[in-house]
Parts: sequence; structure tokens; C-alpha cells
Amino acid sequence: MVADSTVEEPIEEDSELILDSLTVKKKTRYEYTTTVVFAKGANTTLVNSINEWVNEVFGGTYRGDVTDAKAMIAYYQRRWMKEEEPDAADYASNVHKVWVEYETPQFVTLRFMSDVISINRGDFEAHAATFRKKDGRKFDYTMLPKEYKMQSILLKGVSKSLETSSDEIKFYIEEEGKDPNFIPYPEMEPFLSKKGLILSYQSHELFHARYGTPTVVVPYSQLKSLLNTTGRTYLP
Repeated sequence: MVADSTVEEPIEEDSELILDSLTVKKKTRYEYTTTVVFAKGANTTLVNSINEWVNEVFGGTYRGDVTDAKAMIAYYQRRWMKEEEPDAADYASNVHKVWVEYETPQFVTLRFMSDVISINRGDFEAHAATFRKKDGRKFDYTMLPKEYKMQSILLKGVSKSLETSSDEIKFYIEEEGKDPNFIPYPEMEPFLSKKGLILSYQSHELFHARYGTPTVVVPYSQLKSLLNTTGRTYLP
């Protein structure tokens, strides 16, 4: 037996951009909870950038109208059921969620997480994207200094996040056979939040997960001087 429910909520609306949220829950052998944010509005470049990104983080295989959130969710839930149901345990869950993290007149930031749990698997994934409202361009690492110029900020940020010393962080990194004097940018995309620039590392990316998964926050008061000309267009 398959049971599902749908909840649709408006999030934000202005003259340029409308962001709606749609959640569909379905129960088979898995419990599926899928939430998307989909954009509408006069600025088709921005709208398409947001909706295409949502499709991409869900897998990028949906070929229908990306503004049709119900059809997109139905497609991915059918695909997941086909792939996952044969191996499902008595209890298994599949959660995929997109939400609005932060919005200003200059940009909007969306985040994504997926968490799939069953008896023989446990997969977690996270992404984020900050879109410039005037043209839909995503904020990226090309707007920041090269990593070697950010070493002091990254080391201090990781240390602060885990509430430990810089020497301890270097020890954690060296323990993995990596250069303790070089901290790379995270694999996850950089994004802008209420607090500033967010650089979020995933489990095992820098060092063993038992030490934690750090998030570096660069406040706007410090960020402006670090950004190139393009990056500064995202700020007030």
C-alpha cells in the first residue's frame, strides 16, 4: 500500500522572484519525505538557474518542466523506489530536502541535504548555492583568494569551529598522512548566509570523523576585502 501527502507553502515573494516550497510524503517499504523549493517570476534567467540547480542536486535525470515541482518529485520518488525497495529493511527512510537558507536584495541562498538510511546503507549528502538575483549567477570559489592565501583564515576557522587549538588541528590532519600546513577549501560549494561566508567540510574531508566536521564562518566585515570585483556584487 502506498500512502502520500502533499504540503505546498509560499516562502518569499517580491516583484522579481517567487519561491514556493512543496513537500510530498510517501510510505511504502521506505518512508519518503521530499521537499523542493521552486522558483517563479519575471526574471527567467534567475528562475531557470534555481530550478535547474534543484534538479541537479536531486540527480539531474528529470527531463520534464523544472517549474513543475509535483512532477519532479513524483519522478524522483519513483526512481528511488525502483532502486531502493528491493534492498529495503523493515524500516528505511529516504529524506531529500531543499530549503531557503538566506535572502537579501542582492542574492538568495538555497541548501540541500539527503539522508537515506536502511539496514545496509547510510548515505548523507549536502550542497548549497548562492544565486545573484540580477542574473542567476552562482557564487563560487573563483571569487575568493587562492587557497594558499587563505591558510590563516581557514586554520583559525576550523580551530574555532571545533573549539580546539591550531596545533591540534594540524595534528589531526597530519595523522591522516596529509600536509598539516595546508588546508584546502571544502568540496562543498561556498555559500553566503546571515553570518557571512560559509565553508562547510564533510565527514573525513580533512581528518577522521571522530574529531568532528568543521564549518568555517568568515563574517561580512572581513569578507569584503577578500572578494574580487565579481564577488563584491553579492554584497549590499
